[in-house]
Amino acid sequence: MGAAPIRVKEGWLLVYSYIRNYFRGNPTFEIRAVLLDAKNPTKIIGRTKNALLVPEESYEIYGKVPKIVFPSGAYIDGENYTFITARPIRFAAARVFY
Repeated sequence: MGAAPIRVKEGWLLVYSYIRNYFRGNPTFEIRAVLLDAKNPTKIIGRTKNALLVPEESYEIYGKVPKIVFPSGAYIDGENYTFITARPIRFAAARVFY
């Protein structure tokens, strides 16, 4: 799935792994987000139309499982969201400003 949901003013922010081209071959693992209703988390308020983070670094593009970023954690730092991504031998952080 991805990182644990984060409670925000608007509801629950869930950062998750999305596999683009899964059924067509040549899959790419991306990071996307969805905002869920605070009282009824089965209700989707909104979701990202595009990836927040895609594989770009060589350690994300090449390896036993190529083209992968996976959200291992997420936190809010003031008004910015930081996503932690991991590979078996690497950790990285990406910050989203809004």
